[in-house]
Amino acid sequence: MSRGLTAADFHPVGVGGFGDGGNAYAHTMAWFDGRLFVGATRHNLALLHMHAPPPLEPWPVPVPPDVYDLDLRGRILAFDPATGAARWALVAPMVAGRDGRAVPRDIGFRGMAVVPAAAGRPAALYATTWSPARSQRPPLLLRTVDGEGFETVGPVGGDAGTSTFRALVAHGDRLFCAPTGRRQGARTSRRARSCSRARAWGPARGGPPRRPASATRRTPPCSSSPSRTASYGPAR
Repeated sequence: MSRGLTAADFHPVGVGGFGDGGNAYAHTMAWFDGRLFVGATRHNLALLHMHAPPPLEPWPVPVPPDVYDLDLRGRILAFDPATGAARWALVAPMVAGRDGRAVPRDIGFRGMAVVPAAAGRPAALYATTWSPARSQRPPLLLRTVDGEGFETVGPVGGDAGTSTFRALVAHGDRLFCAPTGRRQGARTSRRARSCSRARAWGPARGGPPRRPASATRRTPPCSSSPSRTASYGPAR
């Protein structure tokens, strides 16, 4: 019988936020194409300090007057255990915010799911983003087929009041996710929300649930062609 694993069998591969203390939270991980992908969310404690922080004195981290002065760009790390090499496969781009100032498109990545290859479709890694309040943009669904380039599949849910989705799960030919974040001042809907792309997203269950219902999307062909991206059918 195996003795099982002990502390001696483990060693750290990402220390101090993978070399950057701003990477405060490893929110999601997935094994894809021989590498471990880690979605990192930035400066969580500084962001928490903005809205009704718990009574901690002193606050655990320094917080500037404007938290957006910090580098809040979410990141996805790719770690190759065969070589021990790690690199940032994706650093979120900057976009124009609600006041015209540049803000990160994503401050983190909350969910990842791998969709296996099927007839005419290569395997792909999908990730959902965490959209900052000042961007006034809905969270996105991203996809990569090689772990190198991430393309935008489209917005998730189409509601700019929703900031992020918790988990992302592949089942059959669909992807399932559930809303978890609302921006300050945004109204919470008790009904499932559809994506701004017509018929692209649909509720996973009917009726007005007690909490926002999950959304579901058919797994699209893994192609960067705009025509393929726009041709998703309705979820069932």
